[in-house]
Amino acid sequence: MVYRILSIDGGGVRGAFALKMLKFIEEEVDKDFLQKVDCFAGTSTGGLIATCLNLGMSPRRLLFYYKHLSPLVFPKNGDGNSKYRHDRLRKVLSVIIPKDLQMDGLKKDLIIPACRLYHSRKKRWKEEIYDTFGDCREKIIDVAVRSAAAPLYFPSYQGYVDGGVYAVNPSLLAYSRVIDPSVGGVDPEEVRLLSLGNGVNPTGIQGEVDWGIEDWMGEKLRLFELMTDMGMQAPHYPLKQILQGRYRRLNTILKGEVAIDDTKKVKTLIDSAEMFRKEHQDIWTMDKAWLHEVYLGDQEELKKTG
Repeated sequence: MVYRILSIDGGGVRGAFALKMLKFIEEEVDKDFLQKVDCFAGTSTGGLIATCLNLGMSPRRLLFYYKHLSPLVFPKNGDGNSKYRHDRLRKVLSVIIPKDLQMDGLKKDLIIPACRLYHSRKKRWKEEIYDTFGDCREKIIDVAVRSAAAPLYFPSYQGYVDGGVYAVNPSLLAYSRVIDPSVGGVDPEEVRLLSLGNGVNPTGIQGEVDWGIEDWMGEKLRLFELMTDMGMQAPHYPLKQILQGRYRRLNTILKGEVAIDDTKKVKTLIDSAEMFRKEHQDIWTMDKAWLHEVYLGDQEELKKTG
């Protein structure tokens, strides 16, 4: 029995890229693709998308929200010490997600990481992984905001910050959680994992640098961007070695640099997805073949083709 995981990276408004790719998959691979996913995993914006997809919302609908509601989350002038306020994010989500729905009320599996700033027993900060494998009665809307409370951009929420501080790409975390005998208990051979990135910024630093805090953490938050982009790429190599042909990563270099809160660049993200499909037709063709034959294929078909 195949068990299908869909993992989506964090990245603020850059989630529009992943949504556009999902829309392409529905149009060109299988219109019922998302109905066949067994487990949705996501961090930060990816967690928001994973939650909404789990609830049956379409990529088309979510793209509409990203285009029209993201300016409400990231207003032109932020206030407070953080750039923005999480009450705006929660207010927007309350329009989309039932406010009293709990994790244990979902029909499909969901995995969302966050970071608890202080664990009373361990006397330190600690990773927190929310999933539907146990009896988790946390409200989904609270879990989503906890995972999206990116330091510098938002204040902590209920004592938590963004799960992206350790799992901006939650694919390896999701796989580990699913096959853990004490958690998901899924046979590793049954797992098929599709990891969706949110685009990689065409950013780098030429030559040697001798920078201090102001240079790394100035207006463009270069250190934050560096750690975010590299964190997105880190799980790819180990998963490729572990799962081999049962794993696929979809991502590309963006047409232009996009900050996680730049709501004016949603079109750039959508255009980057379009460009990937048109300018890398050979890769996209292989991606679609993998989705048809491996991700959506059953065990018997895999034995015949493999």
